[in-house]
Amino acid sequence: MEDWEVGAQAMEVRLQQELFRQQEQGQPHSPYEHELPILDCVRRGSYKVLEGEVWAIPPMGRIGTMSLDATQQRLYEFVTWATMVTRFAVEGGRFAVEGGRFAVEGGLDVETAYTLSDLYIQMADQTKETTELDKMQKQMTWHFAYKVAQRRNSSAGYSKPVAKAVDYLLNHLHQSVTLSMVAEYCSLSPQYLCSLFEKETGSTIVEFLNSQRVAQACVLLSCSEMQGVDISNYLGFGSQSYFIQVFKKQTGCTPHQYRRKNFRKHWTSKPQ
Repeated sequence: MEDWEVGAQAMEVRLQQELFRQQEQGQPHSPYEHELPILDCVRRGSYKVLEGEVWAIPPMGRIGTMSLDATQQRLYEFVTWATMVTRFAVEGGRFAVEGGRFAVEGGLDVETAYTLSDLYIQMADQTKETTELDKMQKQMTWHFAYKVAQRRNSSAGYSKPVAKAVDYLLNHLHQSVTLSMVAEYCSLSPQYLCSLFEKETGSTIVEFLNSQRVAQACVLLSCSEMQGVDISNYLGFGSQSYFIQVFKKQTGCTPHQYRRKNFRKHWTSKPQ
């Protein structure tokens, strides 16, 4: 028997012992669906959402024990989070849902993303205070989301008003949005903005907004246990029936059918 196989078998014994201890003490790891709303903001470049309520999402369970030293443990957590944020940023900027009309390319290039991650990890390695690491982690997450937004708008080739409209819509997916609100933000009349937006993107503002909400609904349906009605309310649909109608039109199936097919199967894959 190879040395690595002996070592793996010994680790398997430790694994089973640790799983039993965690179960007995009621200390499960945090389920990843509580991280996804933040990571999805990075992937979408929705940096302004990160300035609001998304940080208030309460963690559940616990983060794994990687070191018995509290400072070293927090550093390992930081590095783990940096790895996840970097991947989502690289995969970011692709917003079309299967069957939808609208698509935007704009994820960070690998060299920029990994270099930025390295710089933050180097900073974290020089930091000994856990409170400073907390602040730095939020800064890093926001910075990656902002970079994705910059990349998305520059690669799309939109005019400034349309780029501002796209940015506004992506950062208000969870709120009630009216055409007049978007037009005021862009300093244009609603009629002219609608015409310009459709000409440059190939979608109306409503179609674009719904496509982004459905894309985020797909993430939540795949990776969380949120009920359909809660997802509908969270994403600003007027009613659950309207949510189902829009979702089926864009994906070809109901939210229930989508969850049954995709639950916890593709949360790490690239967005479609």
